Amino acid sequence: VGVFLWMRSRSLRPDDIWAVFAKQPADSPLTLVYPRDGTVFPPEIVPPTFRWENAQAQASVWLVRVETDDGRAPLACLVRQCRWTPTAQEWEAVKKGSTQSGARVRVIGVETGRRIRIVSAATATLRTATDVVGAPVFYREVNLPFIDAVTDPSKIRWRFGSIGSPEPPPVILTGLPVCGNCHSFARDSVGIVTPSPATAGRWRWMWTTPTAKARTSSRRSSPR
Repeated sequence: VGVFLWMRSRSLRPDDIWAVFAKQPADSPLTLVYPRDGTVFPPEIVPPTFRWENAQAQASVWLVRVETDDGRAPLACLVRQCRWTPTAQEWEAVKKGSTQSGARVRVIGVETGRRIRIVSAATATLRTATDVVGAPVFYREVNLPFIDAVTDPSKIRWRFGSIGSPEPPPVILTGLPVCGNCHSFARDSVGIVTPSPATAGRWRWMWTTPTAKARTSSRRSSPR
């Protein structure tokens, strides 16, 4: 049994879809891939891309509706792909309204034509933390499957950047023939310590600045 709304024109509005959904929610679940239910975002992070899996082939349009408890009108967008990235202004409004009880994100799959038919839906909650990260993030970009990365570590890329930047973090190190010790990062954030491929048991200091050179340490144990 479904609830339909007959359309006199080809125009489709978020309010029309919500009116149908409010009368009878969809029986078929829709899988939200990202963000997961209960995700907590840092306040300075850039707009994420919401992604979901289309379990129902009939769905051709999705309504993304974000509700907050700060008195703002719900944010509603129509998309024709299984992903949505809010604008910077939209994301700022979501973050401001989700620091206390959080925000509810609903994704509703719709089959369109002369009528609106709700075919799938999912709901998740997200919250914005009050504490900032306050520092750049250093991480490895590992090629998958992981066994390939273990076999050939030279394909692993190391990135360093801010989560508040809309640009991808720059690659600061690549082509390393051995697995780097990513836990041994300098306090001044200028280098990392890696195993030396030339001398067993030794460790090498790798500068993260392009103009610096690597130097070999005589340490025989893993640095801390």
